[in-house]
Amino acid sequence: MFTLMRQKASEIRLRSFFLLVCILALVGPVSVFAEEAAPTVAGNAEAIAKVQSHLDFVWTLIAAFLVFFMQAGFAMVETGFTRAKNAVNTNMAAAAGAVSAMITAWVMYGKPEASMTLNGALAGLVAITAGCANVSVTSSVIIGLIAGILVVLSVVFIDKKLKVDDPVGAVSVHGVCGAFGTLAAGLFNAEGFSAKVVGVQLLGIGAAFLWVFPLMYILFKVIEKTIGLRVSAEEEKDGLDVGEHGLEAYPDFTLTGMK
Repeated sequence: MFTLMRQKASEIRLRSFFLLVCILALVGPVSVFAEEAAPTVAGNAEAIAKVQSHLDFVWTLIAAFLVFFMQAGFAMVETGFTRAKNAVNTNMAAAAGAVSAMITAWVMYGKPEASMTLNGALAGLVAITAGCANVSVTSSVIIGLIAGILVVLSVVFIDKKLKVDDPVGAVSVHGVCGAFGTLAAGLFNAEGFSAKVVGVQLLGIGAAFLWVFPLMYILFKVIEKTIGLRVSAEEEKDGLDVGEHGLEAYPDFTLTGMK
């Protein structure tokens, strides 16, 4: 038993080291872009876009890595290593979500848009959270594929139709795909479909919405009427690192500079 535990621990350390190498390989180009950024508004905007794309990939990798520890049995079982089935389902859903989101964005915009692809991976991870232990590998792929399509459509709907300021698609990834994943845990239950289980999942979705939405609506309204929700346009240009902390965290990309 202890020999198996040591073997599993070694495998986890090896995979962690490999992930760290990948992250460092992506961080390298970030510093290059930062050094080459032109000291103009147009040049900075272009450099920021390039850096942002690299950082998106880095944070997606970090988030995906952390999700394994959250989902694979929540995520460390008592013996100290992750459950293989949960980890496989988690990985397959993320991969399927990235592919379907990329294809969906490709069809809608004519290009395989990178940020939508990354959101698709996160959507797959979120959607498989509830059912990672009780669905088959095939079902995890299906769940990820649906989540990837759903997140692209949801981002467009919330942005264009509802006019909600959600620049990173957080509501679509965690709210919409989270609700779908909760329902999918019942729909794709490996032990067989059960209306009772699906009903419980729907009850959970409704209960979460009825608790979170009214509470947060009231809270944000109170903040808006008292100290305010948004900073001024000038502070947005300067960056909150200047307004809140009195320093420039990204001096190469500053649009206005400290006064």
